[in-house]
Amino acid sequence: MKRARGVMPDSPGVYLAMRAEDGRPHFLEQSPAGHFKGMDPTVPIPWLEEQWVEPSRLLYVGQSVSISNRIRAHLRFGAGAAVGAWGGRCLFQVEGWQGFLWAWMPTPGNDQKAVERELLEAFADEYGSLPFANLRMP
Repeated sequence: MKRARGVMPDSPGVYLAMRAEDGRPHFLEQSPAGHFKGMDPTVPIPWLEEQWVEPSRLLYVGQSVSISNRIRAHLRFGAGAAVGAWGGRCLFQVEGWQGFLWAWMPTPGNDQKAVERELLEAFADEYGSLPFANLRMP
């Protein structure tokens, strides 16, 4: 996280969380993520296995008015902080989530929501579902 701190833009845009390796991962029984508003982010492993999308390495697509703030919030959440990153909670039950690759694209104006939707629709067209940790279409 510290290495990326200087390069992530503090601007509106979309971001992606990806695995570096192929194949089905091992899922953790208990999520290490924070209990935001007292809620346990852990979901049942059979449900995680059902959500897994082969052979994609793309796990999550998100958008924010501040790419750097949002990615940092996800990483803090995954490390146990009680911050609002609930939408990506399934990410942190993937063993090795600390090694995920994060990519981003600043978007001009305020069209990050439209770009996020386009990316999710393109993924769904290709794989027949949303990425693993995207629980719903925005």
